[in-house]
Amino acid sequence: MGSVLAIVSKAVFEKARDAKGAALAVGKVYGTDRYVSGNKALTPLAGGGTLYLVTVRPGDVLWLVGRLKDPTFDGSQWVAAANDAPIVDIGQAIPKLVFANGKGLTPKPGALGMSLQTPRLLADSDIDLLDSFLSPTPAPAPAPAPARAVVVASARPKPEPKSKPAPAPAPAPAPTPTAPKPTGPAPTSAIGRWLATAASAVDAQPGAALQAILQVWRERPYAALIPLAEALSERAESSVAATLRSGDGDESTWHVVAGAGHDADVGALCASFERAKLDHIHQRAEPLTARPPDPRVAAVLHRLLLAPPFRSTSSQPIWTKLFEHVLAHPDPATLAVVREVAAGSFPAGKSMTAIMTAKLVATEERLVKADVEAMVPDDEARAWLDALSAALLPTVAESVAPVALTPLATLAATLPAKAEPGAVHTFGGLTARELRVSTSGRTLAALVADPSENTQYESYGKEQSTIGVAVVDVPTGAPRLLWPTTFRARAFAVSDDDRHLAVGGGREVVVVDLETRATHVLRPIDAHPDVSGENEEERGRPYVADVRFADGDTTLLVAAIVSHPSPHGRSERWIEMVPAIVQVDLATGEARTLFEAPMLPDSRFMPRSDCTLAADERRIALFSNSEVWVWDRRWGALAHAFRTKTASILSATRAAWSDHEGKLRVADLATGDERAMGEWLPVAVRADRVAATVVNPKDRWRGARGPVTALDGEGT
Repeated sequence: MGSVLAIVSKAVFEKARDAKGAALAVGKVYGTDRYVSGNKALTPLAGGGTLYLVTVRPGDVLWLVGRLKDPTFDGSQWVAAANDAPIVDIGQAIPKLVFANGKGLTPKPGALGMSLQTPRLLADSDIDLLDSFLSPTPAPAPAPAPARAVVVASARPKPEPKSKPAPAPAPAPAPTPTAPKPTGPAPTSAIGRWLATAASAVDAQPGAALQAILQVWRERPYAALIPLAEALSERAESSVAATLRSGDGDESTWHVVAGAGHDADVGALCASFERAKLDHIHQRAEPLTARPPDPRVAAVLHRLLLAPPFRSTSSQPIWTKLFEHVLAHPDPATLAVVREVAAGSFPAGKSMTAIMTAKLVATEERLVKADVEAMVPDDEARAWLDALSAALLPTVAESVAPVALTPLATLAATLPAKAEPGAVHTFGGLTARELRVSTSGRTLAALVADPSENTQYESYGKEQSTIGVAVVDVPTGAPRLLWPTTFRARAFAVSDDDRHLAVGGGREVVVVDLETRATHVLRPIDAHPDVSGENEEERGRPYVADVRFADGDTTLLVAAIVSHPSPHGRSERWIEMVPAIVQVDLATGEARTLFEAPMLPDSRFMPRSDCTLAADERRIALFSNSEVWVWDRRWGALAHAFRTKTASILSATRAAWSDHEGKLRVADLATGDERAMGEWLPVAVRADRVAATVVNPKDRWRGARGPVTALDGEGT
C-alpha cells in the first residue's frame, strides 16, 4: 500500500479541455478518471493509496493537476473516480518533497520533467504536503457579519514576551500567532470553503493560502482579496523573488522569476514591474498580463494609474496590455480606480492624455456592463475576509506610519525650513527632500522617496520615485501621516496651525486635515485660462508647482507654471514657461489669478520646469534644464539668476528658497556647482523698465537687466 506521484505528459495534458472547451489552467479541474501506464513503479497503488498527477509547464513550473483515490489496474491503466481537485501550482513544494527513498527532488535547470519520468513512491510527509495544496483542513466556520468591526480593529496576536524560566518546571513556549478565525457553522458555499482553507493555512502554509485566495478571485474578484494576495505573496515567495522585491535583482532576475511561473513569486514581479527602463517594462508586460486572473496584476494597473511613472506615447503598448488584462477579467476594484482617475485629468501631453482618456472611458463602460459592482461578498464571505485581513494586514493605527518616520523629527533642529537644492537626507531606509517646518516649529513635512529607484539618473537631477509626503510631530517624533503622491507632485505645505497639509500636482491641490484625515480637492488653476494659440495644438497646459498657506491659513497661494508655444521650435515639446500665482479661498474654494509674469525673454524651457514661491510670498523662482530666473511680485522685477555649466536636455538644476535666510540657493546637479543668491536690492521703477539686481554674497555675481512689465503688489 502506498501513494505515488506520476507525471502527465505535456502532449496529453494540452489536449485536455475543461467543460467549456477551453484550455486548462490553474484553478480549473483536469477531469480525468484514469492514468494510462503499466509502469511497475505504480504497483504500490494496488494495496490502496492515492495517485497524485503532476505536469511540468514551460519554465520548470510544476502543477499538481489532480489525484485519483484508490485506483485499480485493469491491465493497461489505473482507473478511479474522476478527479475533482483544481489545478494548483506547487513549485514551492519541490524542495520539500523527500519521497520514500529520502532522496528528494533536485532537478537541474530545464530538466524537471525528465526527473519525474519515473513514478515516485511518496513519503507520509509528502502526502500531507500535497494534500495541503488541494484541500487543507478548513478552520472553524465564520461568525455572523456584525462581528466584522471588532475583527478589523483587532491586531494580529503577538507572542507573549519570554520570561526568565524558573528552575523547575520549564515554562511552556510562547504561543505561535495564528489568524483570528470566526466560529459558527461550517461554510456552506464554495467561496466560503476556499476562504476557510486560506484562513487555516495562513501561518503554516502561506503558499496554500495564496492558492485559495487566487481561486476565490477567479470565481468572485472581491476588492478585499487584493491586499490579502499581496501580503501572502510576500510570505510565500522564493528567496530569488524576495531579492527582486528588495531591488537587488537585475533584469535577467526578473525574467528568470517570471519564466518559472510560480504563483507565490508573482507578487514580487508585480511590486518591481515599473522599476526598469521603458523598453524593459515593455518586455515585462507580456508575461505578466498573460497570466490567469490575478488580483496582483490588477493592482499593478491601479498603482500605475494613480501615480503614473511613464506618460509618453511610447508607453501606450504597456497601458494597452494592462487594460486588456483587467477587461478580460473584470473586477470592481478596477472600476473604482478608473472612475477616480477619469474624474481628473491624466497628467501627460495632449496626445497621451487623449489616448488615456479614451481608454478610461471605454474601460469604465465595459466594467459597468459586466456588472462588477454586484460582485460584493455575502455575510459568510465577509466574515472570513475580515478574519484574514486581521491576520495579514496592519491595523488602522499601524497603516498611518508604514515606514519609519520618527528619525525625521531629529532633523528639524539642524535643517532649514526647506532643504537646499540637491540635498538628500536618509532616514528609515528612505531619502527625504524638500523638508519644510511649520511656523510653530511643531510639524515637519518632507517629500520622501525610495532610494532604489532611478538612481542612474541622479547626476542629471531626476527625482527618485516619490512615495509621498511624510508629516511628523517634531516634539515627540511621532508620525502623523504619510500621504501617497507621485514624483510630479512635489508641491506641499503645512499650515501655520499645524492642522492641514496641502499637496499639489498636475492641476489639483489636495488639502488634508491631519486630525480627521478628511480631504478636499481643489483645482485652482482651472481659474487660470490656458494660453491659447491659433489652433488647439498651440494650447498651453498650466500645472501646480508650489503651494503656500497664507492669511492665517484661510487662503492658499498656488504657484503654477503656464506653458506657451515656443516661436523657436516646431515641436510641442519646445515650449516656454512662465510662473503665475493663484490665490484660493479655502472656505469657498474660489480662486483668482493674483499674478502672472510675462513670458521669459530668449529662454526655452522643457515641460518639466518648476517654480518655487518664497516664504515672503513675494518672490518666485523658475528653474529648468539650464537656467534659473527670479521674479519679484512687488516690483515686477526679473533677473536671470543662474546658468549651468553643462548643456543637457535633462533638468540639471535645482532651486530652493532658504526661508530662514531669505536667500535663493541654486545648484547645478551635474557638476556640483552651487550658489546662494542674496536679497533683492532696491529697484528703480520707470514706465517701460524695471531694473533689478541679485547679489551673490561671495563674489558679487550680478543678474541681468531687461524690459519687463511693472506690477504692483496686487498684480495690477
